[in-house]
Amino acid sequence: MGRLLDPEGGERARMNTTLRALVSQAERLVQTEAYQEAIAICHAILRRHPRFARCYRILAEAYLGLGEHSEAADLFRRALGVDPEDPVAYAGLGIVFAERGLREEAIWQLERAFELAPGRDGLRRELARLYQERGSSAEVQLTRAALARLYARGGLWNKAIGELKDLIAREPYRLDLRASLVRTLWRAGQQEEAARAAQTVIDQAPNCLVARLILGAYWCCQGRTDEARPLLLGARELDPEDREAARLMGDTWPWLLQAVSGEPAAAAPAAGEAAAPEEAAEQLARPQAVPGQPALPDWLAAPGATQESTPHIVTLPGASLRALLSSLEEEAAAEGEGELPSGPEAPAPQQPSPPRPRTLRPLTASPAGTPRPEPAPPTQLEAGPLSPVSALQHQLEATPDDHDTRLALARALTREGRLEEALTHYDALAAQGNYLGQVIADLEALVRATPGDRALCDLLGDAYARAGRFQDAMRMYRSPSEHDRSD
Repeated sequence: MGRLLDPEGGERARMNTTLRALVSQAERLVQTEAYQEAIAICHAILRRHPRFARCYRILAEAYLGLGEHSEAADLFRRALGVDPEDPVAYAGLGIVFAERGLREEAIWQLERAFELAPGRDGLRRELARLYQERGSSAEVQLTRAALARLYARGGLWNKAIGELKDLIAREPYRLDLRASLVRTLWRAGQQEEAARAAQTVIDQAPNCLVARLILGAYWCCQGRTDEARPLLLGARELDPEDREAARLMGDTWPWLLQAVSGEPAAAAPAAGEAAAPEEAAEQLARPQAVPGQPALPDWLAAPGATQESTPHIVTLPGASLRALLSSLEEEAAAEGEGELPSGPEAPAPQQPSPPRPRTLRPLTASPAGTPRPEPAPPTQLEAGPLSPVSALQHQLEATPDDHDTRLALARALTREGRLEEALTHYDALAAQGNYLGQVIADLEALVRATPGDRALCDLLGDAYARAGRFQDAMRMYRSPSEHDRSD
């Protein structure tokens, strides 16, 4: 519904599905400490996608597991040059500095990771331990930067923007704060100011993915296609899965690519049906689950890529530190590149160093002279009675602002066990103040019925934050990890 289709997108979509499966396989190998196998898969992928940022972050984790700290630190820094909001990269650098005995540097990095992922108890415990070693209070406080991001997750845009601007004035070298400001301005609909802030970030970090996407999208919609082209095509080289583009642009991303290259992207990897570009409600882009493990494609059959080998398993010195990285393995995509210029060094407070947030409002403007392609006509089906879900979907397609229908559809999807699709609609409804109470009540019942579901707990946490219930939000963000421990 409303999704732009690439006429030749079938092959691209299959390739993306295979790519996502291979990257997921590499991540699982890192989590099971099969580091050498993970490195082999990453290098094979990089032969096809030499600037693929996420692979470099996975490589950093694998080298960290092998005890090759210098290589890992370099890759983590490069990842931060592309995604300054990546908590895994900060946590990885914290581990490296802690192993080198550089406690203050380790604390600084772990504090940045905690600001971005305050619900992770592993980070809290490690910070408390380092604080005690330093002789200070072991209590880990929620910082203003963490609070600003909670405001943004709750849709409290003015509070979030005010906090971030004040923090940047105090610490202008903090690239993570600048990237968060760019993202928050964009989500708040302040597109021109977001573009200006993105230009400032690009001047410091030319490979920052969120800044490239937002500035490129803004220029494209202003008719400045020639200036937008290198930004958007370069962003796709850094993120060939289109993960960050799907979060920021939703279904507008294929149209943007068509405007600058004439080759639309395959459909974005979002759960359920995505909203049309004209729809004002935000959508929650969630990565698709990858079914099974596909056979390796031909382009991976290169020397060394398919040879059998015994995984080299190395245990990190300090189980809590190893668990700390594992607990942060969500959908936070760290972006690096093949010949990645290093991001700013990651120091203690005096040298600049650079760290998840979610879906953005689709653009509504079109580049001058570039008509928006018409959506493909729906497939003709045999006439027959519609199921309750199908009937509600048709009704919502006809009247996308009918929030009562959207709520009924979310509940019907839940009854059919299609939770991931239901959460997409609940997320859109949470942005409507009049429906926030009903969304919270429904999500609370779902959490009781399905404890430990990360996406569900995160969405309920976001709803609590929108309602100003920040303690409840923090409890919910921590809930899945507490459930895992109880198991």
